[in-house]
Amino acid sequence: MTRDAEPHEKAVDLFAYFAALSEVSERFVASEALQLIRGAAEAGVLGAFSQATTVAMAAKDLNRDESHLTDLCAALRSHGVLMSDDGVHFTLHSAWAMLVRPGGHQPLEVLMELSGTRGRMLRSIARGEHSGWAGDTRERFNYAIAVSPDPWSPATVAAFSASMQTNPEVVALLNSGARYLELGCGVAGNMCTLLQAFPNVRAVGVEMASDLADEAQRRAHALGIADRLDIVCADATTFSRPNSFDIVFWSQMFFPAASRRAALAVSLQSLRPGGLIWSPAFDQTAVHKEPLSKTACDLVLDRVIHGSWGVPHREPEELRAELEDAGFVGAYVLDRPGSKVVLGHRPVD
Repeated sequence: MTRDAEPHEKAVDLFAYFAALSEVSERFVASEALQLIRGAAEAGVLGAFSQATTVAMAAKDLNRDESHLTDLCAALRSHGVLMSDDGVHFTLHSAWAMLVRPGGHQPLEVLMELSGTRGRMLRSIARGEHSGWAGDTRERFNYAIAVSPDPWSPATVAAFSASMQTNPEVVALLNSGARYLELGCGVAGNMCTLLQAFPNVRAVGVEMASDLADEAQRRAHALGIADRLDIVCADATTFSRPNSFDIVFWSQMFFPAASRRAALAVSLQSLRPGGLIWSPAFDQTAVHKEPLSKTACDLVLDRVIHGSWGVPHREPEELRAELEDAGFVGAYVLDRPGSKVVLGHRPVD
């Protein structure tokens, strides 16, 4: 970063300047604090305080300078990461303790990496330099890992199974040994979780990015489900196995406008007559309410990222209409805890 050598012609009102800085400084502090927390997590500091302990004891266990760790713990406490009832013993706040605990939806280090990845993406997008989903493969890989469920987590598998109970038709198909196709499967976190929750299902995942497809295949082998999961590295718009599947899952938030009609045509012809398509939808209700909640602010950032890939924004009802326009019948929006999905059927010939 460079500064102009010449002084500015017009002096800034410093009172107004510092008032403005005070108004926005919370954004800077939050960004800095997240980096501090991320470093503390990577160094094992958060884990050291999973149970109440003193800074001196933690410093000894971590082989850290006690005075430096004292300052770090004070900062973590000021940002709600650590708690102390007596000023001597510190422990993780219950929310952070939950995130540090193994077996959650995603490990904390993956969530931290996602935050960094999204931050770099958003900066690049704002500068007009973002090259889309096919751009930086490292960023794409990190993003794909973090936005899908952790299939090694028993709690995630159980939660996935429970969430599916909201639709008896889907559960009946899965329990009966449905043939399942996912278009845009990424690293297959969704499918690997589903196949563990429903052991009678056999699945095919289609992913055009070779690094993501390779990771999906590696996961299937590591989890012992490779005999029920076939990963195809191909463009989902040219995949062809007609009349072969009972359920298609379409990851529509990764499909740009130019590819959507062809992807839906593949979905339709891949299903057996009467077969089911299932696609997640972003519920943007919170975005239209003032003041914006934290959830709404996150959704607005999602729209920036997905829009940079050429993916059109679809409200649930708009996605339902898109499915019906592609030839699916009886499409409807299903509310699930924390999300909405749109379902439709291939007509029975």
